[in-house]
Amino acid sequence: MTSIRDIAKIAGVSPASVSRILNNDPTFHINEAARGRVIEIARKLNYNKADKKRGPKQPDSSLSIALVMRYGNMREFNDPYFLNMHKGINEEAKKWHLRVEQPCQLP
Repeated sequence: MTSIRDIAKIAGVSPASVSRILNNDPTFHINEAARGRVIEIARKLNYNKADKKRGPKQPDSSLSIALVMRYGNMREFNDPYFLNMHKGINEEAKKWHLRVEQPCQLP
């Protein structure tokens, strides 16, 4: 599998430049020769961004995270900061196919 670092080394530019070129970053300015070189090298090496996605490709029931809660459910429910944080953790875990263990509460 070809990586951004491989393309950068061959093209003589930084990996950050390759990333911004391949993601069509409109705020990134680089000369057209370098841009064309990066795109051509990526094409020749069959670079595919879809292969580079992080996280498990398939759900795995053995992957899980646990939350240790400092406050009880009622106190968390009444505190929007912790409630939103808890929701965000659950949403992100779902994207990564992680099972969230039931929160345990510290005494």
